[in-house]
Amino acid sequence: MLIETYHDAYAVVQHYYTGLHLDHYVCRRRSDRGLYTVIRVRNKKITAQILGFICEQAHNKKFVDLKEQFTADGDLHIVFACEEGTPLLRKLEQGCSIEERMEIGRRVLERMVLLGQPYYFICRCLDPEQIYVTDALAVSFRYTLEQAERYGSYTGAMAAEALERLMRLLFADELRRAAPVPLEEYFAWLQGMEQFDGMEQYRRYELACAEIKKQGQGARKEKKGFLYRLGQLAGSLHKLVKRWLLPLIFAGVFLYMAYNIYLSFQSNGYVDHFQEIGTVEMKDEF
Repeated sequence: MLIETYHDAYAVVQHYYTGLHLDHYVCRRRSDRGLYTVIRVRNKKITAQILGFICEQAHNKKFVDLKEQFTADGDLHIVFACEEGTPLLRKLEQGCSIEERMEIGRRVLERMVLLGQPYYFICRCLDPEQIYVTDALAVSFRYTLEQAERYGSYTGAMAAEALERLMRLLFADELRRAAPVPLEEYFAWLQGMEQFDGMEQYRRYELACAEIKKQGQGARKEKKGFLYRLGQLAGSLHKLVKRWLLPLIFAGVFLYMAYNIYLSFQSNGYVDHFQEIGTVEMKDEF
C-alpha cells in the first residue's frame, strides 16, 4: 500500500492499529527511506475537531516528532517520527537491571522536556504500550491519536498520574520489596504533584537516581566485608611471596649448601674413632 502526497510518498510497512475512526501505519518514506508513523483520520467530524490542534502543534518548534500533515483520498493524515526498538513492556519482561530501568526513565523524561508536548501527547506517550526502547536504551514513542478530539480535557494532573504509573511499572520489583529511601521519597513527591512540570520532574528524578547509585556503591563495598578483605590480603601476600620471598628462599638454600661445603674443607683430616658399636667392643689397632 502506498500513501502519496503532493511531494512524496509513504510505503506502508505495517498496519499496526485500526480504531473506530483511525488507522495507524508504520511507513517508509520514499525521499529518505526513514520510518514514520502515519495516522489516517477517517472521520470528518473528528478531523474538524482536531485540525486546529494539530496545526498548532505543527508550529511548535520543539515538537520535532510531528513531521507533517496532509490530505490523501479525502482523509487527514498526520505523520510522526517512528524509530525501531522493542516495546517497553517486552523489554521489561526480558529483564533489565535497576541501572537500565533508571536510564530508561531518565530518557523518557528527557524526551518529555525536549519535545515540549501538550498534556494530551504527554499522557499518550507515557503509556507503556507507546514507549519503544533500543538495545542502547534510546527511547522513542509510537504515537496515537485516540481520543484526540478530547485534547482540551487533558490536564497536568493527568500527566503527573501517567508518569507515576510508568515509574511504578519501571520500579515494580523494588517497590515490592524494601525500596531504596530515595526512591520512596521520589514516589511520595510524585503522589503530591498536582501539575506536571517537566523540568522539575526531570530534576527530582535525577537527584533520586544519583542517591540510589551512591547507596548501591556503598552497599557493594559493604557486601565485600571480611571475606573480600581476606581475599585481597591473600592476593597481596601472593604477590609479595612471588616477588621477594621465593628469591630469598633460594638464596638461603644456596648459602646453606655453600656453608656446608666450606666446613667439609675445614676438617683438617680429623676422624672420630669409635670404641664400640652397640654391645660390640672395638679395639684400636693403630
